[in-house]
Amino acid sequence: MKNIILQGLPGVGKTTLTKKIANKLKDLAVDVTGFYTEELRENNYRIGFDVVTLDNKRGILARKTNAGDNSKYKVGNYSVHIEEFEKLVLPIFDNVKSIIIIDEIGKMEMFSKTFQANVERVITDKSIRVVATQHQSFNYRERGKQGQVT
Repeated sequence: MKNIILQGLPGVGKTTLTKKIANKLKDLAVDVTGFYTEELRENNYRIGFDVVTLDNKRGILARKTNAGDNSKYKVGNYSVHIEEFEKLVLPIFDNVKSIIIIDEIGKMEMFSKTFQANVERVITDKSIRVVATQHQSFNYRERGKQGQVT
């Protein structure tokens, strides 16, 4: 298996497919680790995003920005909680045995320079297989090199 990077617009099913791949690999007793991003809604309005690891640990990725929020990391109307993201996700990269699920490689996640470095490391490591998602218009390698991820 080669690395797989699923690209597409929001809502086309990238995360759904990634979760199905992870579950199938687990059913086959394949050692898989990783995370996915889950949209949070309240009264039919999106209020943010959580990160969920494949072993069901959950943390905040982003929330709608409010008046008292002083986060320096913002994407659109959302404040990115990069410290919580890193606390939950970075240890995953230390425990990759064969396959890692990364949903997603996007603007919010790429505020973390350590995350960027780990993504590059696992994608170029011939002993690790990556299944990842990214928005159709987002090229993580180009944005990271040009400093456009901030």
